[in-house]
Amino acid sequence: MSTSGASADRSSDGIETIYAPLEPLIRIETVLGEGPVWEAETGTLHFVDVHCLHHYHLESGTLETDYYDCLIGSIALRRNVPGFIAAAQRGFAFLPLSLENSSPDNPTPINFILNPIEKELHHLRMFNDGGCDETGRFYAGAKTVRGIPMDDHLKLGSVFCFQKNEEGAFVAEKVAADFTIPNGIGFSKDSSKMYIADTRAQSIRCYDYSEKSGALTNEQIFITTPFLGRPDGLCLDTEDRIYSAKYAGSKVTRYLPDGTVDLEIVFENAYNVTAPVFGGPNMDVLFVTTGSLKESGEDKDPALQKYCATAGSVYAVHLPGVREQAMLHRRDDADPASQGIANAVLMPVLLGCCLHLIIYGILLSTFGSFLRSSWTTTNKPTRIVVALVMAFTTLSAALQISDVVHFGTLQQRDVGSLMQGTLRETTEPLWVGIVGCLVEGVLAVRAARDPLMQPTTTPNLNQCAGIWLGSSAGADLIISATFIVLLRKRLMGSGEKSDTIIRRVCHIAVKSAAYTACFAVPGAILCMCFNPNVVLTADIYYPFFLPLPSLYALSLFTTLNIRDTVLSVQVDTWVDEEAGEVYEGEVPEAVSPTASAEEGSRPASVYLCPV
Repeated sequence: MSTSGASADRSSDGIETIYAPLEPLIRIETVLGEGPVWEAETGTLHFVDVHCLHHYHLESGTLETDYYDCLIGSIALRRNVPGFIAAAQRGFAFLPLSLENSSPDNPTPINFILNPIEKELHHLRMFNDGGCDETGRFYAGAKTVRGIPMDDHLKLGSVFCFQKNEEGAFVAEKVAADFTIPNGIGFSKDSSKMYIADTRAQSIRCYDYSEKSGALTNEQIFITTPFLGRPDGLCLDTEDRIYSAKYAGSKVTRYLPDGTVDLEIVFENAYNVTAPVFGGPNMDVLFVTTGSLKESGEDKDPALQKYCATAGSVYAVHLPGVREQAMLHRRDDADPASQGIANAVLMPVLLGCCLHLIIYGILLSTFGSFLRSSWTTTNKPTRIVVALVMAFTTLSAALQISDVVHFGTLQQRDVGSLMQGTLRETTEPLWVGIVGCLVEGVLAVRAARDPLMQPTTTPNLNQCAGIWLGSSAGADLIISATFIVLLRKRLMGSGEKSDTIIRRVCHIAVKSAAYTACFAVPGAILCMCFNPNVVLTADIYYPFFLPLPSLYALSLFTTLNIRDTVLSVQVDTWVDEEAGEVYEGEVPEAVSPTASAEEGSRPASVYLCPV
């Protein structure tokens, strides 16, 4: 076999030996470079290194590095959706193609989708190598966390399958167990066989594989290896030949489908060879990652230090005429959406947007009334809060109008496009939280000064929408109930007129609380009852969540207008203390406020605390 940049020999037993170039393709000191993935569209080689994700652009020769706050075991490209599916320390997650701002001192946190490992083992297990089948299922092995001593006899490693179920929810289930360290995963060309390396057991297992169900059956030991070199990552070519990297073995071994060795690629300057992948313009270049000597605890060996000066680098070996099943490195999660799925995804969003816009119209009318009646008598801090509340609520409404236009004219009808976050979806919790905080802040201050000022809801920017909505409704009801109890305890019994006004104020307090509670409680119930990962019900709570900014603002203006509401009550009832009677209708001139000093009667307004 002819090669470019490598020398070749053939032994008497028919095994061909190729020597990899002494100079690596990427001279880099990775701790544990592994998980290489080739992206043909951009000519980019992606590979991981503990907390790092590297991107090497073959044409320009430039290397970019992203830093994360968790260990990354393996990645696979997402089909039709930019980015990766990753098996990391605490589970499965989606990662972007690249990060704009990350560094060793400022790593980016990973938002995990789920962790199928038993809770009591979360601190003891982490995910390692992985790979995709033709349908997009992503398989990854779980092993003992780095730094914890392993007992090979216990065989605590296992393999999980990450996929979408029939309802569209992301799930992960254990499909194989009893591994020391589950490592390289690969599939035959017809998807009838699945291969998994068991590193410390010095073996590669073979399973009969059902592409339809993802089931693994008929487990067999495909090969066992000599002591020198443990099987790590692997890949297959179009002839179902398996390329197995040998950790602590300085080589990649190729096995025929019957388990016979026919090729060895030797790396004279690297000891811990970790994973191979095919790539390049013609898919005939074998990219191979390596690990440092420190990773295997052999960095103090003078001989190894001398001959492994480029340990941790990435190598490229040309193998003309050999190609890998590159599609197996892609994961498909953008299937065409049916009308039912589209309706389930879009209807709650559009309904919530429309409800918010209707309530926003009512809010504008209330705001106009407030400007005409109370603006001039309101202090400056409150005016600022009112202006900010209206500004953020208006911004939220504008973004929701853009959502109606966006989804109403959406051309691409795959699930990924329907579920992809818009600007409104990304920022909506921020606007709801800001408006809620502003409203609660000003009302809490006013309540502390004046028992007639009723604070409303407390927003809680929790990642769980159900807890957020439930906390909001709970705080709303508790604050309102506490306010009413304290108000009645302090002022009830001062007089019939005063009691009448207090009852009216309590009625307004309940009305103000109902604005948000009536929406938040059903929303919280829906959030708790439905799985957020199920496409058909992911946005079901939106009709109760999206209108909250306008409802918060309505609650604010209802409270700020309480003085005018109470004063309007005074023309309906009045007290003649001298006669000891309570009358309905207009206040007679004899007992009007201007004559009260002379007649000895007092209008009920003297019982009001200053607003």
